[in-house]
Amino acid sequence: MRPAAVLPALALLLLGACTVTDARSDRDSPLAERWAREQRVELDLTSPPDREQAGIADGRRSLPLERRPPDHLDVRLDLPGGERLELSAVSMFLAADGPEGPPVALSVATLQPPDEGVAALQEVVERFGFDPARLDAFLQDAAAAADGDVSRSLGRVELDYLRFEVDVRRLQADDALQLTYAFRWDA
Repeated sequence: MRPAAVLPALALLLLGACTVTDARSDRDSPLAERWAREQRVELDLTSPPDREQAGIADGRRSLPLERRPPDHLDVRLDLPGGERLELSAVSMFLAADGPEGPPVALSVATLQPPDEGVAALQEVVERFGFDPARLDAFLQDAAAAADGDVSRSLGRVELDYLRFEVDVRRLQADDALQLTYAFRWDA
């Protein structure tokens, strides 16, 4: 799977088309099994992970892990430059470059009450250098929209070899913010 082919899979995850399941298969790696059982993921992204480090079993193109709120996955990501990102996620999706290729993308989604979500967005803008004007524009759009969902990308920053993007979506029906942290890198 070429990196461009990963985008439709990530889009399905972001749009909520993936089913939430706790069922793992005999095709999962031992690491994926442990992550699912413990509901805790630790992933070192200071350099590109291999399939084993990413928990993607041979023959699989991806590794989806999802939880229904209020359950969550504790996700800790070690990033280039000594940064660490700790998230309480409702989903995590790792994608590989085909059934035998290396991992090329990671998406982690959180679901938070509006105040907590805004605080998390402000922190990520400050820590990683995203454009604060994009966050301000989202907040203005969300305040102006009486009904319905509102979404916006905070853009992309480069962290060494990683392309890091953050998207935010206000889910009106849930009175929550869905923050999606997406990382892509070359195979």
